[in-house]
Amino acid sequence: MTVADIAFLFAYTESANEQIFDAAAALSHEQTIRAVGGSFPSIRETLSHMAAADWIWLCRWTGESPKGWPTWASGSVSEIHEEWRRIHAARKEFILGLADADLDREISFTRINGDADRAKLGFLLHHVANHATYHRGQVAGQIRMVGGVPPSTDLLRFRP
Repeated sequence: MTVADIAFLFAYTESANEQIFDAAAALSHEQTIRAVGGSFPSIRETLSHMAAADWIWLCRWTGESPKGWPTWASGSVSEIHEEWRRIHAARKEFILGLADADLDREISFTRINGDADRAKLGFLLHHVANHATYHRGQVAGQIRMVGGVPPSTDLLRFRP
């Protein structure tokens, strides 16, 4: 695994995230907050979790361990989307500043519940991309449940 591989993975992840946010933005506020089930009850809450988790992991990779969720995570879909774009830009800058050897560096962090943990940066980067894929699939299902049309965000459709 190289930084180039990670950069490609996150270029895809961020493109797919933008597509799912665009689909959510086409819905009414009522549709985005309707409880339809899943890991989180609504589209807004699932997108909020995804964005906040991305922020928390970026903080951890840069030496901070947030003790809770960011206040912006309780905002509207458009407010969360705006914040997520800033996170994407900061994450891209972080990734492009890495050398291949950095992927084997151990990162120590504290979980939200206070437990200490550590893992190699390359593993954590894969974890975050996988986390986004998992929840994007849930949001796609939630969009269908409220009468919307989700995008196809399969990796095969991504062409950098």
